[in-house]
Amino acid sequence: MITEVVRIALLLIAILDPFLATPPFLAMTKKMKDKERGKIILDAIIIAGLVMSVFLFIGTPILDFFSISMPSFKVAGGIVIFIVGLRLVLGYEIVDEKGKKEKSTIALLLGTPLLAGPAAITTMILTAHDYGIVSSLAGLILALAATYTIMLLGSLIVRSIGEKGISILSRIMGLILAAFAIEFIKSGIIAMLVF
Repeated sequence: MITEVVRIALLLIAILDPFLATPPFLAMTKKMKDKERGKIILDAIIIAGLVMSVFLFIGTPILDFFSISMPSFKVAGGIVIFIVGLRLVLGYEIVDEKGKKEKSTIALLLGTPLLAGPAAITTMILTAHDYGIVSSLAGLILALAATYTIMLLGSLIVRSIGEKGISILSRIMGLILAAFAIEFIKSGIIAMLVF
């Protein structure tokens, strides 16, 4: 069982890909303090954990009930990610109606679809089927703990490269994120056409 849990955890870490999620997160929170970033990361991890746990237990019935296919979810997730990427490229910040950073929005975007996207959700459904709920849940907890640690350490980059460096990085990562979103949308559309 331990081997299964470790295997699931490593698979989920690769799919959650905190290294990919960290740069856009830093770009969206470039003017925040470390404590604020830490709170957002924790909120995002909780959101991702809840989403993936729901699909771990009742993933297939939920998709069937709402008649939602995974390709459709990919397209929708890709559109959201593309909007985030475009805002970063253009230098727009995520703000509320009073002009303040909307922390809950950032946490939600980071939690899903950046971390708990279609691939992660699909993986939870498949691992529950192949390894059982207990092993999959244990693997998920380990993966989320590792992701939290990696992203928390990643936020220290802000101190080393400064605000100008983050601004440049945010535009580059926004472009990469937008391209990543297009790939998501494209794969979703292709899957729709094939099936």
